[in-house]
Amino acid sequence: MGLKGVIYTRFSDDGQQVESIEVQKGICEEYAKKFNIKIVNYYTDEGFTASTKIEKREDFNNLIRDSKKGLFDVVLCHKVDRFARDSVDFLVTERELNKVGVK
Repeated sequence: MGLKGVIYTRFSDDGQQVESIEVQKGICEEYAKKFNIKIVNYYTDEGFTASTKIEKREDFNNLIRDSKKGLFDVVLCHKVDRFARDSVDFLVTERELNKVGVK
């Protein structure tokens, strides 16, 4: 059995095109297919600039909560800056996910 994965996408309100959510999903779906990862959920936050703290992104926090329930094995994200722009936020979140076995 392959890995269970989720896709996280974020759309900024700072001039980014709305279509970029579908582009991000498409790229992640192609990756998942290539590596036999079954996508079990999608998490999307819209209208958040890079300066928005992760605590305020509702679906990002839903993803973190769901990771603790063992619902998936891996998080796919088009680019690291869609996940977190602040390197400390990224590292703290990555560590939190790794503690529950999520890559």
